[in-house]
This record gives sequence, structure tokens and C-alpha cells, in this order.
Amino acid sequence: MRNKVFRKFITIIFLLIYNIEIFAANLVVDPNSNYNTKLDESASGVPIVNISTPNDRGVSINEFSEYNIDEKGQILNNADNVGRSHLGGLVNANPNLAPNQAANLVIFQVNGSNRSQIEGYLEALSRQKIDVILSNENGIYINNGGTINVKNFTVTTGKVNLKDGDFVGIDVQRGNIVIGPNGIDGTNANYVEIIAKALELRGNIVANDLKVVTGSNSTTSPTNNIAIDAKELGGMYANRIRIISTDKGAGVNSDAFIVSKDSKLEITADGKIKVNKVQGKGIDIKGKEYEQKDLAYSDEEISINADKIKLSGTGTQANKEINLNGVVENNATIYTKEGIKTKGLTNTGVVQAIKNIEIEGNLLNKGEILTNEKFTAKDVNSKKLVALEGISVNNLINTEEVLTNKELKINGSLENNGNIQALDDISIKENVDNKGKIVTEASFTSGDFKNKKVLSAKNNIAVNKLENSGKIVTEKKLDISSSLINSGAIEAESDIKVTENVLNTGEILTNGSFTAKDINSKKLVALKGISVNNLKNDETIATNENLDIVGDFENNGKVSTNKSLNVAGELKNTGDIQTLDNISIKENALNKGNILTNGFFTSKDLKNEKVLSAKNNITVNKLENNGKIVIGKNLDISKSLENSGRIEAVGNILISENANNTGDILTNGSFLAKDTKTTKSLIAKEGISISNLESSGIVATNKELNINGSLENNGNIQAIDKIDILGNVVNTGEILTNGKFT
Repeated sequence: MRNKVFRKFITIIFLLIYNIEIFAANLVVDPNSNYNTKLDESASGVPIVNISTPNDRGVSINEFSEYNIDEKGQILNNADNVGRSHLGGLVNANPNLAPNQAANLVIFQVNGSNRSQIEGYLEALSRQKIDVILSNENGIYINNGGTINVKNFTVTTGKVNLKDGDFVGIDVQRGNIVIGPNGIDGTNANYVEIIAKALELRGNIVANDLKVVTGSNSTTSPTNNIAIDAKELGGMYANRIRIISTDKGAGVNSDAFIVSKDSKLEITADGKIKVNKVQGKGIDIKGKEYEQKDLAYSDEEISINADKIKLSGTGTQANKEINLNGVVENNATIYTKEGIKTKGLTNTGVVQAIKNIEIEGNLLNKGEILTNEKFTAKDVNSKKLVALEGISVNNLINTEEVLTNKELKINGSLENNGNIQALDDISIKENVDNKGKIVTEASFTSGDFKNKKVLSAKNNIAVNKLENSGKIVTEKKLDISSSLINSGAIEAESDIKVTENVLNTGEILTNGSFTAKDINSKKLVALKGISVNNLKNDETIATNENLDIVGDFENNGKVSTNKSLNVAGELKNTGDIQTLDNISIKENALNKGNILTNGFFTSKDLKNEKVLSAKNNITVNKLENNGKIVIGKNLDISKSLENSGRIEAVGNILISENANNTGDILTNGSFLAKDTKTTKSLIAKEGISISNLESSGIVATNKELNINGSLENNGNIQAIDKIDILGNVVNTGEILTNGKFT
């Protein structure tokens, strides 16, 4: 019984001794402290901390075993006389302060093992606002906390470092700060700083100037922790916000709104930064990864530095430049009144800028990219790309639309499955595979070009090799530096020049000239002339100028020219050839079709199996005729004649060697030959002069018949003037003359 009374007495004595330092077990001054901090309460029951006497630097250090603030709040007494507080009314002067000894900086250091719970306001009773640092390495929970008359308020789980009585920094190694559902109100403070190993936001932080620093001050081991975790209701609202996470690999996770109203919002972390909504007068974010679930808005610029950047939700908007220094995945809208820069971009949303869009790497665009100025990137695979002042890329795959009012410049290749339009030049250094539509109001240049649909240019088109099964139109020249394979349609207002060979099973139409090496063609119309090496025509060739062929010409279709046809090689014709001027064949000619000319016809050996008509002379080496030949003037044969068809001439027929006629020869002029054999008809109005004649048909002339050798006649011979034979005559037919017979 006596021991029980003694224990009770000891407890009472203990409480009496320490009753000033213990306040409802939630505010306990550290009994081992060397500082003279005292506790009190106001008449209304609000706890009062009479801070310790400040040192000569104006720093008051206060150490606690337990430090908490309940819903009543707490008064930090920095007054050297009686003052009135907002929370507790009249408060006596702090007995630890001499006159004019108020502190500039108050440090609350918790040395116990429990975290602090701040659920009310901390009011500094002081003539002027002061700086306050609350430090608890065990952690701090703030829910409905705030400050009154505090200039700069720092909440930390780090250890406060002093040197010569001055505050020099905070060393953080552990401890979390949690902001509860009712948040923290720092609007009465000029500046709020939260420094901890990690920060969890379940409610809002509202402040004028907010800085959040998480992580250890000296940590080298990697981690994947989240240094700042803000739940859906845990936002930050301040005139200025800075968030810094120093731990390697630690990140920031915010499901709420972070708003820095009057200054730049700054977030720095070594790990992944994941935000919901952020807003600032400027946004600067640095991390390993960045994920935005809803909105980022800035009155100034936005700068995000991260290896990977993922943007979703409402979008990213700035009045100045947006710099996304990483590989970006955009599923929302990016908009700025200035320019956009990024390392690489995958886009399924909308990217829009008034000024330039610059992508340092590649672009995969399944959405829309729009700019009033220039667009640059490396390899691009795009659905819709519009850049009014020009586009410059390495390689381009277009699936829908590319538009620019200036130049489209591609340093590599182009694959087009959609629509491409440029008001200025389109230039592609390498190859093009076009399955869509390409239109330029200027010129088009490329390497090898494969066209299955449409290419249209108001200026010149210049390509390396052209394979066309669609339609190509130019209002000026088409220049092909290699070969042409055409099964579609090609139209040019000016010249078409092909350096190598042409295989044309389609249509080629030009108001200018056409030049190439060897041509195998179905339809070719060149109004100002055609000049090729070798030509094979299966359908149509037409020109208003000369058709010049350096090699051979094989025609199985229709050929028409308003001027001359000049073939330096051989001619093989099974079709129709018409010229207004001459036809000149340097080598032999084989005609199984129709040849009509208003001028001369010349060749070496000529074999005619159908129709040859010339309004002027026909001059050949050797003539073999199984068809019909009509000459408007003379027929000049420098070698022999083999005729089983019909020959009609207005002028003379001159044969330097022998003639064998089993057909019909009719001329209004004279007939001259060496040895002549005829079995059908030979009629020359102006006379016949031959060496030897063997006839079983009809030979007739209105003038003289002169035979310098012999005559063997089994047919009918008539001469109106006379018949003069120098050699022997064997006649079993009829010989008639109105003149002499000698």
C-alpha cells in the first residue's frame, strides 16, 4: 500500500516538474535540449511556443520530442511584449526575449521517434514576418495546415545544418511528408518549401511560391521509387512552384492539378514524372520519363527534357515555344503560337504550331501535324502533314495528305499512297514509289520514279529512271536521265528527253520534241519533232516537225509528220507512214504497209509489198516491188528493178541496171534501163530506151523506142514516133509504129 502511494507521488512530482514542456502529449519539448524553449497556452486554449532565445545571428533553435499541431492551431511567440494573435487573442511577451531580440529564423527540430501531425495553422506572433523551418526525420503529416505571419515556411524531414549559428542547409536521408485530403494553405507565406525523402499528396498545396525537393542529398544507389506521389485530390497551387527530386531513379506522380500562376513551373526528377494537369507561366520539366495524362498549359514556353515523353488527355498548349527534348508519344493535342522542337515523335493526335515544327529524329504520324511555317524531320511516316512555309525531311511515307505553299524537299526516298501538293518545287534525291497523287505548281525532281497514279507539275519534271502506269503531266519539259517504261499516259507542253531506251505501251503526248535512244512504242505524239536511236512503233507516232531516227525504224502502226522522216538505219513498215516532207532511209527499206509522202523518198535497197506513194522523186539502189508504187516525179533506181506489182510515175523512170517486170509499169515520162524483161505491161509516154528487150507483154510509148541491143518479142510493141533497134530482132508478136522501124 505504501509503495503504491509512493509511485503515485513520484508521477505527480514528474508532471509538476515537466508540465510546462508537455501539452496534451502532442507537443513535448526535448528534455535533453540545451535551448530554453517553453510551452504555454492562450486564454482560449491555443498552444503557445515561447521560442528559445535567438543567437547573435537571429536564429532561434527549438527541439522537441513530440511536435504536432491540432485543429486549434499553434502560436509561435516571437514577441517581446504583449501582442494580439489571430488564433488566441492576447498573448503575453515571450519571457525568453529581451527587448528588440525577436528572431529572424525559427527552427523547430523534432528529435523523437514519431512523425509530426500538422492539422491546424501555425501563427507567428511577431512584429514582422519571420522564416520558420519545421524538421522531423520521422516524417510529417499535414492536413488542413497553414501559416499566419510567416515569411518563408520550410517543412522537411532532413536534418538542419548550422555553421557558426547560421543556417547553411538541410541534409535529407529519410522521412516522408504526406499532405492529407484537406491540404496545406501557404498563401499567407511568401514562400513555402517542402524538403523530404518523398512526398505524398492526397490534398492540395496552395501557396504563393512553392518549392518541393525530394530525395537524399547524397545518394548513389539506383531506385525506382516515387519521390512525389500526388493522388487525384492532391494538387499544388501557387504563384510559383519548383519541384525537385534528387534520388537517382526516383520520380514524381501527380493525379491532380499543379498550378504555378505567376511564374514558371519547374519539376526535376531523376526518375519518371507522371502528371495529370500542370499549368504555369512557363513550364520546365526534367526527368528520365514523362507521362502526362491530361493537360499542360503555359502562358510562356514549355520545356520537357526526358528520354521518353507520353502525352494524353486534353493536350499540351503554350503561347510560346514548346521544346520536347525526348522521344514523344502524343495521343492528344499539342498547340503553340510559336514553334515546336522534339527529338522524335509518334503522333495519333493533333500537333499544331504557328511557327516551325522541328523534329530532330523520326516521325510516325497517324494524326495531324499543322504549322504555318516550316517542318523538318528525318524519316517520316505520316497521315496528314501541312506546313505552309516548306517541308524538309530525309525519307517520307505519306498515307493520306502532305501540303505546303513552298518547297517539299526530301533528301532520301518517297513512298506516296495519298495526296501531295506543293506550290513550290518538289525535290527528292532518291527513289519515288507513287501510288497516289503528286501535284506541284513548280518543278519536280527525283531519282528513279515509279508512278501508278498521278504526277502533275506546272514546271519541269526531271527524274532518273521512269516507270509509269498512271498519268504524268507537265506544262514544261520532261527530262529522264535514264530509261522510260510507260504503260500509262505522259503529257508535256514542251520537250521530252530520255537519255536511254523507251518501252512505251501507253501514250506519250508532247507539244515539244521527243528524244531518246531505242524506242518500242505504242502511241507517241511530239509536235516539234522526234529524235531517237532506234524506233519500234506499234500504234501511233505523230509530230509536226521531223521524225529523226539515228538507227533502225520498225513501224507496225501509224506514223505521221508534217515534215520529214529521216532514218539512218533500216526501215521495216507494216503500218501506215505519212509525211508532208521527205522520207530519207539511209539503209534498206521493207514496206508491207502504206507509205505516203508529199516529198522525196530515198533509200538503199527497197522491197515494197503494199503501197508506196511520193509526190516527188523516189530514189533507191535496188527496187523489188510486189505492191504499188506511185511517183509524182521521177523514179531513179541506181541498180536493178524486180517488179511484179504496179509502178506509176508522172516523170521518168531511170534504171541503171537491168529490169525484170512481171507486173505493170506506167509513166508519163521516159523509161530508161539496161537489159529489160517484161511479161505484162511497160508503158512510157515520153519514150523507152533500153539495152536489150525481151517482151511477152505490152510495151508502148508515144515517142521513140530505142533498143541498143537485140529484141525478142512475143507480145505487143507500139511506138508512135519510131522504133530503132541496133541488134537482132526475133518477133513472134506484134510491132506497130507510125514512124520508121530500123
